[in-house]
Amino acid sequence: MLFSERLCERSSDPDFQEVRRKMVESLLAGFSFSFPTISFRSELGISIINAQAVTTTAGREVKLYGGLAFHPKLSFHSMALVLLHEVGHHLSTGCRSPFDVTLACECEADHWSVTEGADTLKRASLQPLGIRDAVEELDRLLSVETTAEEKMEKRRPGCWSGSWPTRKDALLKQTRCPGSCANS
Repeated sequence: MLFSERLCERSSDPDFQEVRRKMVESLLAGFSFSFPTISFRSELGISIINAQAVTTTAGREVKLYGGLAFHPKLSFHSMALVLLHEVGHHLSTGCRSPFDVTLACECEADHWSVTEGADTLKRASLQPLGIRDAVEELDRLLSVETTAEEKMEKRRPGCWSGSWPTRKDALLKQTRCPGSCANS
């Protein structure tokens, strides 16, 4: 999970909502084409600013929630990066999540998203990802929560998933986790 469970206040502007719905449809169509082993589903009625990778009896799925899809400070690039992060939970072969071994950990999903994931998306769907633009947008949104996040207990010793400033730097530099996940 790249985001928190914060709720988003939606714009009541019907033009904005219609433009966003079309952008989400286009984005999810590109992802479905690029990553055919994963199902993509929008949950636009849920106001949580998030997306989620889940494994069900039906297979691997990524859900995009309405709080993220309709957030006025986020664009195609930041939504694509968040979705790539969630796909990375499914497709990265690195360190596994301590909560669900069918999914890669947070830092492996981050690394996969800005390397293999971004390359695959660009090749398959011709939707290039502006990584710097995406990270800057996410930074404006997440920097408000940095203090609370850094107080959060880290999931693995040396893992950066509890620190947005460290994650941001790693995403921009396309580096692997320097902690215990790198050696798994």
